[in-house]
Amino acid sequence: MSSVLANPAADFVRALALAWKNLAAYPRGHPALNGSLAQAQQRLDELRGPAGEVTFGVASDGLLYGKEKLWTEHAQKFAYVLYTNRVAVITFDFGVDADELEQFLCTLGVGTGATRSTKTAVWDELTAAGIKNIRLQPVDYSGVQMTDSLAAPLPEKRASLWDDILTALLAGRDIGGDAALAMKSADDLSALLAKNMSAEERQRVAAAIRNHIAASSGTHRQLAVQQVMHLLETLPEPMRAVVLRGALEALTSEDGAASLLRQLASAMSRDYVLEALRQLDQRKFAGHALDLLRSLGADVATPTSTPNLVRVEIDHELVTLFGDDDIDRFNPPDHQALLQDVSLRFPRIEATKSITDLGTRVETVAEDEVTMQLVDATFELLWRFGEWRPPEVLLARIESAFHRQIQNGRFNDALMTIERLREISSGRESRLADAASESLARLASPLIINDLLGSVAKAPERASQMHRVIQALGLAASRAVLVALSEEENRSRRRRLFDFAASLGGAIIADIPEFLHDSRWFVVRNMIMLVRALNDRTLIPEVRRCAHHPDLRVRLEAIKTLLAFDTGVTRALLDRAINDPDPKLAETAVALVGSYGIKEGVDPLLDIVANRDVFARRTSLRIRAIKSLGELAQPRALERMRHLFKDSWLPWPSMAERRAAYESLATYPPDARESLVARGLKSRDPFVREVCRRLARE
Repeated sequence: MSSVLANPAADFVRALALAWKNLAAYPRGHPALNGSLAQAQQRLDELRGPAGEVTFGVASDGLLYGKEKLWTEHAQKFAYVLYTNRVAVITFDFGVDADELEQFLCTLGVGTGATRSTKTAVWDELTAAGIKNIRLQPVDYSGVQMTDSLAAPLPEKRASLWDDILTALLAGRDIGGDAALAMKSADDLSALLAKNMSAEERQRVAAAIRNHIAASSGTHRQLAVQQVMHLLETLPEPMRAVVLRGALEALTSEDGAASLLRQLASAMSRDYVLEALRQLDQRKFAGHALDLLRSLGADVATPTSTPNLVRVEIDHELVTLFGDDDIDRFNPPDHQALLQDVSLRFPRIEATKSITDLGTRVETVAEDEVTMQLVDATFELLWRFGEWRPPEVLLARIESAFHRQIQNGRFNDALMTIERLREISSGRESRLADAASESLARLASPLIINDLLGSVAKAPERASQMHRVIQALGLAASRAVLVALSEEENRSRRRRLFDFAASLGGAIIADIPEFLHDSRWFVVRNMIMLVRALNDRTLIPEVRRCAHHPDLRVRLEAIKTLLAFDTGVTRALLDRAINDPDPKLAETAVALVGSYGIKEGVDPLLDIVANRDVFARRTSLRIRAIKSLGELAQPRALERMRHLFKDSWLPWPSMAERRAAYESLATYPPDARESLVARGLKSRDPFVREVCRRLARE
């Protein structure tokens, strides 16, 4: 059944949308971003087949592929961005690779639904970036002509604001001959409207704009408002005022047009919009339009003496009100004289009680309780209005509250917030469900992991609650732990992150292989240490691969881990590292065996110091081996090192080796070194005697 229902075009658009989303979530070169771009390229190759190129048509509500129209959410998002940038056709040639797909998505704007800040045409920007295998064809209005004949019937429904304006103009006059104009863009329409027009023609244009916006909905209405804003930038007076009034008349009468009204008002000066609003019938204004009118008309510059002036005016009005006679009350002259001298006092009440006086009610105004009430109210707004209003602002409030809950150690409240978001995201496919899923992905970020670590540092006994938060956030949170571990520079915090990652157990294993391929050697080493701490044998093949890593530190960490799992497999690898032909690498390997605590390295190190170095060619390596043996501190090693503790008139062992051997005794158990310390106290070398006296006192 899956093969029958498969849609290669929809699969490519879905993969491209995922790469677009990852472009906003990850830095350039990140494995997750590169993987999604490679997946999009693979889907494009599967869709292309032997045809050589793939072409999509761009509609306002979807993408056209051949005779099929893609109505998916991903296709609608791409179509909206391309359509608002006046793109009609997009073609992917045979040579498109992942880098060009990435550059194309960056040109559209980072993140799905993003807007572009530049006014440069998107196809010109793509060409300037050197992208030749992805071609964008703009909308061409060359087929729309103004003629002196109205014989050809016009379509009953027009999808464009420009068409509606042209219809209104053609309804009242003939435009032809030298005045014919090929409509190719909004700038061409602006040039037409900038010409001298009669008052009747201007009213027709205003009515066409009003009717077009009122008849549109959703993305169509938003596009119409953007087109009007473009016109307002190019039109002279009085045509600009006519166009603005027509758009305002449509947006002020509907309750659902508040955001578009604010968007349109922000494109013009405050006084200009205020004057246009005052010319409309305010009896038809919706609540949001009245609020806008009041805010624009408010006088911001209020004198400091205003309270006193207002108080005097109130006094005067009250005296006048109560001083006049009315039919229900008799005011004798003495009362009227009294009112002439009346004065009003407005008492100032200052709170003298502290918050502790609230008693048991003090918890209702605590920060944690207020945060939870805010979350409850925000979720209520999401359930009521999230389907038909942009939910991103409300979700941002919830995410901010979630951070505070984690920082304050309110893990149960945080779990409830996650469950609510997951409930919304699991609903039917909609903009709200997608936004909730993206919000959950943002919550599972390294920033939250840092907040969790800070909370657990204050209360270590609550680590189990923190684990439940990670599990509720899902795999993305487990991966975020590893991301935070790989990027943390502070050693103590990195140690706490490592311990926390190890405490998650098998839940974190699935994400480790990705980091074992990291280009940073210390990240790979830390992941190998994590595998050993988790005692997970499923990743032994990956660790065995790391035993041949270019960096010696990674190789030895992998060898140590493999030795912990199977001592017979990697002894040859350890011997090869210690006896590397390159003296510098060999000496480094010997030093790391000691610092890494690889006890299986005792015998290979003893082999280095077993024989006499007659010509003193390996003195540096032998001294390093003696020190590493001291770090491993295995008592059995002293039996095979006794020849290094002898005083001899011969040049071997060398003085440097003998002194290094006595200094290394400090880390061995006292009973194992006792006889050697007694010998050193009788040595002819004053340095050795001083070392042994210090060891004897200890």
